[in-house]
Amino acid sequence: MSKGPLSAFAFGRKNSPGLEEIEGLLDMLPHAALLLDTKAYEVLLANATAARLTAFTRQEMGGEKIDTLLPGLDRNNFEELRSTRKHTWPQAILKRNGNMQEAEVTLASLGASPDWMVLTIKPSSELAQRASETFIQKGRLEAIQSLAAAPQINELQTAFTQILLAGQRLTGASTLLLYRADGQDSLRMSTILGEVGQLPSEIPASEFSVLHSPQVWQPGDRAIAALHRAALAAKFNYLATIPVRTIETPNGLLAIGDETLSPPEDIEVLLELLSSTIRTTQQREAIETQLRQHGTTSTTKTSVPDELKDRIKDGLIFVNRKLAIQDINAAIESTLGYSLNDVKGHAITDVLVGANAVRSSLKTTWEEGAAQNLGDVQLHRRDGTTLLAHVRSVPIEANGQVERVAVLISDLSKDEQFRIRTQQLEQQALLGEVMAIFAHEVRNPINNISMGLQLMGMNLPGDDPLQETIARMQTDCQRLTELMASVLTFSGPREYKFSPVNLEKLLNDLLQRWRPRMSRMNVEHSLAFDPHTPMVDGDASALEQVFSNLISNAIEAMGEAGGNLAIKANRAKSTGGLNVVEISILDSGRGIPEEDRENIFKPFFSKSKKGTGLGLAITQRIVIAHQGQISVDSFPGGTIFKVKLPRANNGHT
Repeated sequence: MSKGPLSAFAFGRKNSPGLEEIEGLLDMLPHAALLLDTKAYEVLLANATAARLTAFTRQEMGGEKIDTLLPGLDRNNFEELRSTRKHTWPQAILKRNGNMQEAEVTLASLGASPDWMVLTIKPSSELAQRASETFIQKGRLEAIQSLAAAPQINELQTAFTQILLAGQRLTGASTLLLYRADGQDSLRMSTILGEVGQLPSEIPASEFSVLHSPQVWQPGDRAIAALHRAALAAKFNYLATIPVRTIETPNGLLAIGDETLSPPEDIEVLLELLSSTIRTTQQREAIETQLRQHGTTSTTKTSVPDELKDRIKDGLIFVNRKLAIQDINAAIESTLGYSLNDVKGHAITDVLVGANAVRSSLKTTWEEGAAQNLGDVQLHRRDGTTLLAHVRSVPIEANGQVERVAVLISDLSKDEQFRIRTQQLEQQALLGEVMAIFAHEVRNPINNISMGLQLMGMNLPGDDPLQETIARMQTDCQRLTELMASVLTFSGPREYKFSPVNLEKLLNDLLQRWRPRMSRMNVEHSLAFDPHTPMVDGDASALEQVFSNLISNAIEAMGEAGGNLAIKANRAKSTGGLNVVEISILDSGRGIPEEDRENIFKPFFSKSKKGTGLGLAITQRIVIAHQGQISVDSFPGGTIFKVKLPRANNGHT
């Protein structure tokens, strides 16, 4: 690549006032960027990111014709794009090795001169990655919704298949298997998704004790079960298993594996979710089967045994041919608030208020001797509150005749809360995507405005009245830039690299960096560290951001008068009983008003004129991602933030 006429600027920029400053400003842009002289149709300057992207040096790019780096974009095309105000378009970028980098480019006026413009370059791979992450997130939400609906499916095998399909979307695994008890002290392959290869079709009872808990096997781990040895022979990259239990007895096993992918970080959580859904589906099927069997083996009108009723966690109402209530189980009391004395002899429509189709459905069950599914129904409890429930009717036969009908009422309150929460998460994911796009698009104009202001300031005398206005506008631009950076951090997914972290060293290093500012703000600090405090399992850079945010907030809370900042770390227990490390950050500031404490972790909540309102929201998100806890206690004259993080030997799931 030939040297352009401006290549000498790399060595003699002082003869061309402003270019060195502009190059520094270009380096502040988040993407590859070129400063273009549109009149000469040349590249003036390139930032460091552009040099890394193309592998050309800045000197090599300086002075080159625009269509040398952007093939196909000749002067006529360039002028046409400018005149039609089409400032963003797809464009191939030339790299040193001769290959082309597909990208999206954006053209913006610099403001200092009508002939100077900034071209930012976003590689298509980055845009595709962002789209891929959004697609995966949406797929996961859809899979969770599908999982929640599976236990309501009448046909058991169809329900299991839907659960495995949802599991495949959640984990990305190619193979999912469900083994179920066959009545002969062994588990047989029941539902299959994907290629099973050499995995066994049957698991003997002797393997149950080995596979009694959730496990993730990978090559290099000890193969403690025949299933693991088969996965090794089939060249699986991992095999995760979890038993499916009914009460205390394991009557199934879920296996998830893949030949190329690694297990997702949350594999154990996903295993528990899938296993519990399978268990719920089995229990509902078992209830209906037991009710039918009891009716079939009865020769007289006897009551359903209390033992059977007590084992059924769903609400159960028995009615006669006139649809009058004969019996209920204990779950009805907790679900609807009625006792047997309250409802015995009453019409079921007096109790299932709101279920308009219940009478016709029960009549069909009596006449046809077939179970009926009323679906999800809004019922009313005795106290008047509403309840979302799934209602089914099951005939109980004796001597070939329908003797009574059992009405099964499954409380879906938690499922409904789960659905609402899933919907909220879906909306938040969409909002996060919009916020990320907005922040990306707004940041470039802000940088252009800031660069134009700096150039204006350099071209005006130091005592010009406009200098004060320019300085104030530059401060506003900086604040907007910080806000956009916070929005991107908060809305975008973050990959954490977990490893043992020495908190004492991390906090000492952090305090050393904050020492100059604390000295200026008259803040005295101390660090008390229990020498027996273990390392924590975490991402060092993310944890540094957590404590940096908390220290910054503490210093700001103490104000110009200064005060004391104390940090203490020691061993503790989490609310779940895990061994954790607790870090307390105490300041002697004004305290947080009681009405504000429940809002301080919400996005964009801030009482500070300087703050973005995202610092503590980001802090809480990072702590939760570390399976930790964060809390605040405040009083007039001080605030304590407590962060609890898992010890390194607890492992991370």
